[in-house]
Amino acid sequence: MSIQVNSTLVNYASQTNYKNQTDKTKDNEEKQKPMSAKDYEKSLFEKFEYLGKQTSMEGVPVNVSVSPAYIRKCANDPEQAKYLEENLKDIPNSVKSLCDYVKCATGGAVVTFANISIDANGNIICQSGSTNDPDGKIAKENAEGKAKEQKAKKAEKSKIYTMQSDKDKVQDYYEKLCKEFPQINFNKEGGVLPCNSNKVTVNLSKDCLKKMANDPEFAKEIEWNLSGEVAANSMVYGWAQRDGVVLGGRTVTYDANGNRESSCGGMRTANVVNGNNTNKIQNKYKEEEERWQKARKKRAEKEKLEKKKAEEKEAEKRAEKKENNENYTFNITVKGTDIKTITKQIMSNFSSISVGTSKLTSVDVKV
Repeated sequence: MSIQVNSTLVNYASQTNYKNQTDKTKDNEEKQKPMSAKDYEKSLFEKFEYLGKQTSMEGVPVNVSVSPAYIRKCANDPEQAKYLEENLKDIPNSVKSLCDYVKCATGGAVVTFANISIDANGNIICQSGSTNDPDGKIAKENAEGKAKEQKAKKAEKSKIYTMQSDKDKVQDYYEKLCKEFPQINFNKEGGVLPCNSNKVTVNLSKDCLKKMANDPEFAKEIEWNLSGEVAANSMVYGWAQRDGVVLGGRTVTYDANGNRESSCGGMRTANVVNGNNTNKIQNKYKEEEERWQKARKKRAEKEKLEKKKAEEKEAEKRAEKKENNENYTFNITVKGTDIKTITKQIMSNFSSISVGTSKLTSVDVKV
């Protein structure tokens, strides 16, 4: 029995096998053939959509760029290409880790930007910033507080200037008054000083003196009264002497509104005992006056001390409020060869920087 072989089928099978082997060889050759830099760059941009432009990751503006020179190098070097693509692939997760860590480590701060670039040698440079005041609320409050403080200081300076001007004006008027009434001793320092037969003392309120310096009509009225003080004093002591009375003292006072009050005390001098009593009264008056002056001084010192303590307490409150409301900004730059390691280094620097400075802080680190 003879077997016939269809030569057509054999030839077709042979041709098919040859074609398959040829196609495989061609595919292998194409795979081994180096990709052009332009084609490789195109494939990178298709694979990593965030490459070469600003994008948003976790709500943060992120810029990712690769040096064209390094892309050309990777197009002909599979190992370099693998290194590049692995790092590009890890960028989104690294940004997320950074955002989560900064928020936790700084008590609510947020990452403001992230710039990631790969240079011609494959070095990765990452720049990132953070702030605890993304909406500018703290900065606005601080600016308003500072403006308010400056305004208060300006008002205080203006007040001091005005007070100094008023003080100079009052002093000028006081000197004019002393020249106009040389026989009167004006007591404007507080307390009450008595007159005697040879010396007229007028206890003039500081407020009254200030009003006189600023109100000519008011001054004219008070000056008219002052013009009769010397004569009145002589008259009172003359009457006392005529009646056999020794005056222990006489006081003339003008209050803040210019109201005048005059008083005196004395006793008859029928004998020496009465004279001694007069001296005792005068001494007692002097002692009382000294006691009053000491009490007044002590009260003034107490008020001054209390005012100082209140100012120190207020300053501490302002300082505490300022510290709690301080805004800060951090910028960190890290250079390395692995995006994961770089991200960890940035985290480490964020946690080590002292929180609470309003100045821009820049840190450059190589890993």
